[in-house]
Amino acid sequence: LISSFDNVLYNNGKLLVSSYGKIGEREPEEGEILEYEEQLWIYGEKLYWLSLDGTLEEITGYAPMEIPEELKIPENAQEQSSNSYMAKMLLDANGDIITLESCYVNWYDGPDDLEMYSDEWWNAGYYEQYYHSEEHYYLRRLAADGSELSCVSLDAMKEASDSEYFYVNNMVVGPDGKLYIASDMCVFVCDM
Repeated sequence: LISSFDNVLYNNGKLLVSSYGKIGEREPEEGEILEYEEQLWIYGEKLYWLSLDGTLEEITGYAPMEIPEELKIPENAQEQSSNSYMAKMLLDANGDIITLESCYVNWYDGPDDLEMYSDEWWNAGYYEQYYHSEEHYYLRRLAADGSELSCVSLDAMKEASDSEYFYVNNMVVGPDGKLYIASDMCVFVCDM
């Protein structure tokens, strides 16, 4: 079930659309109490071709960005989450799909003597000391069937931006064929 389209591109009488939603289900953990049906759902991005007559065809070769091994959350973390998200997509002259995707991980590895997010927890400085979060961006080139042709980390751009926060929010192809990637107060120019 598609609840919304996140990205939409027109190409040769069809729309290339991305949608964030259910992509699978996980097994319940031992002793886990199920409070609602969606509790076991796994969420991620899907790609579709949408014909102008309303026919929807999933691009089954596409898989959401996997959280890279170097971003895996430590095993001793108490509260943790990870997610990947497609911020932007475009088509190049060859029909390849170019995506700008992010991977976000956060975890807490501090003591459990105070209730998380309580006033005492905040006052003890546990958030600043033991709560960690990282976001990394990747540029992926996909074949028309969704299979990955290449994946490049944008961490070098993060370092070059010399900004405390790095948020990549857009990209376009210029008339010169170069890729322009916008983040905060910087625009990076890359060869396709």
